[in-house]
Amino acid sequence: MTTDMIKFLRSWNTDPAHNLASEQILFESKKPEEIIIFLWQNDNTVVVGRYQNVFEEVNTAYAHSVNAKIVRRITGGGAVYHDLGNLNYSFIVENDGELKSCKTLLKNAFNKLGLNVKFEGRNDIFIDGYKISGCASCRENGKILYHGTLLVNSDLDVLERILTRNNKIFSKSVKSNPKRVKNISSFISNINIETVIKAVCGGEKILEVADSHRTAELINNRYANDKWTYGFPPGYVYRNARHYGSGQVCVNADIQDGRIRDIKFSGDFIALRNIEELENSLINKVFSSSLKNFLDIHGNGFILGLQGSDIALLFENAIIKNNKNKYQEDKNAVNSLL
Repeated sequence: MTTDMIKFLRSWNTDPAHNLASEQILFESKKPEEIIIFLWQNDNTVVVGRYQNVFEEVNTAYAHSVNAKIVRRITGGGAVYHDLGNLNYSFIVENDGELKSCKTLLKNAFNKLGLNVKFEGRNDIFIDGYKISGCASCRENGKILYHGTLLVNSDLDVLERILTRNNKIFSKSVKSNPKRVKNISSFISNINIETVIKAVCGGEKILEVADSHRTAELINNRYANDKWTYGFPPGYVYRNARHYGSGQVCVNADIQDGRIRDIKFSGDFIALRNIEELENSLINKVFSSSLKNFLDIHGNGFILGLQGSDIALLFENAIIKNNKNKYQEDKNAVNSLL
């Protein structure tokens, strides 16, 4: 695949709600013959994965103090920090072959800059063992959205402080190994965002992404809407989490009269199907060992690398919090940080 086969688009808007809305529209409206690479930047923003709990992933008090925005994207994976030293890219393609070609194009762009990058793990890009990018993806209607960050010259001190409130993420990644994450500028002097864009696009024409009524609709109803961003209702009395090879999965459930009245899964996992389908299937189920049998049959194919029997482990040997008022007090304390 050559660059002349690709439609390159760029947003000059640095508002995260606007850019995520634009990206979704490009994903929804992509034509079968198109390969789209969308380049964009957000200013001072935390973007959480679709199935994450903001209060567990973000230092909300610090985010508020530095006027950082918090938004939720439509793909899975973990929380990331964006500033104007970071460049985001989105590959919108038809199949895995086209996605592989786009990744090769990105790798070749770094080769032009004299850098050797490697795609490792689930979602990361490394230079000489240091992480310079995290990626996430989703698949809908036969199309693939694959997007990621490129840390060109980001403020890594802010990144570390803003993720996460309880240090859960950084105890496993950056803080446990401070040298793991680096900017691209650490490897090549005088590099900037425009240099990277030029290397990626190879001199091809870059179009400015267009707005529409749909853009405003998605901004208002989704990406700038607190219900979408903080959409985890209070009152859970059952909580548990497990670390799997493919990521962490947490469950939060409201149990009333022995049945599940509300349930949410969160974490940095990659969803193969909309996790809300699994949540809805568990509503009104008896909260007992029978959940294992149900999940063994109906819990497959939702989370990358996990079978229903793996998800069922979340309901074994967990702690049930009977004091709902105490949990609500804890939740209100977290909310007050905003």
